[in-house]
Order: sequence, then structure tokens, then C-alpha cells
Amino acid sequence: MGKSAGNTASELIAMHMNERYGKSYDIDQFLEILDTDLMAVYQRRYWGYRYNFYISAMQNCHPDYVQYLLDKKTLSVTSVNEILAGIPGGKKLHYDQGYIEGAYLEYQSHAIDDQAAVEGLAEVLDRRTVLLLGPGRTIRDNEKDIKGFIKSRNALVISINFEPVSYGCDYIFISNAKRYSKLADITDRASAAKLITTSNITLFDRSAEYILNYLSLISQNRVNSDNALLLAVAALIRIGMKEVYLAGFDGFRAKENDYYDARYAFAGNDEYNLSSNETTALGLKQLSQKVDIHFLTESLYELRMC
Repeated sequence: MGKSAGNTASELIAMHMNERYGKSYDIDQFLEILDTDLMAVYQRRYWGYRYNFYISAMQNCHPDYVQYLLDKKTLSVTSVNEILAGIPGGKKLHYDQGYIEGAYLEYQSHAIDDQAAVEGLAEVLDRRTVLLLGPGRTIRDNEKDIKGFIKSRNALVISINFEPVSYGCDYIFISNAKRYSKLADITDRASAAKLITTSNITLFDRSAEYILNYLSLISQNRVNSDNALLLAVAALIRIGMKEVYLAGFDGFRAKENDYYDARYAFAGNDEYNLSSNETTALGLKQLSQKVDIHFLTESLYELRMC
């Protein structure tokens, strides 16, 4: 990586070589490295151009399309490029909010028949206390109490989009392609935790014990419907659970380390993160009409549900 803007960026020279000299560099792989590894550094110390504008120029589309998809924080850059490539020529340079929302949901849908998975999970979870574990730092600060709860209630533990090294999780629920990629990068393939994924995830490293239909879960609530916690709670409702316990779903606080493990943090603007507190809390409030939700650790979501 060069020190100043005068150094040629790898993705730019690779694109130039592809277009002018018939080379076949995989630009998506450059962008995946940027997205998963370099953006955390870039957010603290900016250099060069903004890569969302690079994607916009590469796809010859309105930059707001790119920003909408990146702000979702559920897509790999490869997926973002696939969606952008599918925008009709007449719409590419004129931003259409309704169109991109529909294109995103269509890309994520991957409808499947998951009845066998739902029935299998219902059998596994029958008469069990279920604890959903989030990546917030409160699971580190309250580890003794949480582990005491797990032991006293013989709770079945499902972590959401990550695997905490200090907890023995029974299952990992994955609904986010970026989180799945990160999980594959930093966790042990020999992990005892089994995977529950939604049907929008393309598996490449670890197989899933259960795959749930993505669209059936986002229809359970009307706001922030692709939020992983909301999808997991919606899945438990489909399975027939009457109550669920939550730990580590702290919510976002501006300019603070929100994560139990900094490697799970994604670069993003604080305004978007803070607004998601309101929409996630509203989604939980809607879902709480169908299942009792109990917080074991302090959460901004709980405060906003009251």
C-alpha cells in the first residue's frame, strides 16, 4: 500500500489492464480485501479515493445505488457488483430507491422449502431455554453471570453471525454473507458449533445443519427486516418458541468499541449505525407480541422498546 495518493492503487491498474490489454485480473477479489481487511484502517486514516465511488464508476451507475447496498452491511462486494450489473441501462444513472430495494430483496430471496429444517429445529429446541448471544462487549463484561445462567438453565446457546471463543455455543445463526466470510476467515474449522443459515448465504467453507427460507423470516416484521437478530427471533417464532433470552445485543454507540471482538467490527458511518438502534428496537417490539423477549445484559434496544 502506497504512502500518498500518487501511488497507483492495485484495483485501478488491474481494471486498466483488463480493459486495455486483455488481462483477466479478478477485480472482485481486490475489493473483497479492501472491504474485509483494509476498511477498518481506512476509516481511521483516510487515503486516496473513496472506494464506493470506484465501484460506481466501474459499474457506470449512480453512486447512491452503491451506497444503499454497502449500507446494508449484509453483502459481499462481489454480491454488490452482481446486483449493480443487473440494473437496466435506463435506470443506472438515475437513482430509483424503489427499484434498488426490490433488487436487493430479490437477490437475497433464494426461496427454498425449509419445512424439514423447521421441524428438525423444533425437535432440538423443544422444552429448552434458548439464549441468543450477540457480539457486543457486554458478553465479555458479564461472562461469569451469563455462563451461570447457561449452566443453571441448561440453556441452548445460539450465537448470531459470530463465534465467541470463550463460550461453548451449540449453534451459530448466519444470515449475513459478510459475516459468513469473516467467520470463515477467523474461526476454527473444527468448531463443535453447528450452523443454522438463511437461504441467501452461499456456503463455501462449512456446511449448515439447517437452512431456513430467508423470505419467510423477513416477512415476520416490517422494519429493519434483514437485521440478523430480528431474523433469528423470527426463526424461533416459526419454530414455536414462546420465550427467548438475549445477551450481547448492546446496540451501537458513536465512537466506541461496540464489539466483544474488534475483528467483527465493520467500517461504516456512525449515523447509519445509530439509526439502526431505533429500527432494531422497533422490530423487536413488534416481534415481542409473539414471543417473550428477556435481556440478560444492558441493551439500547431494550431501552427503546419501553
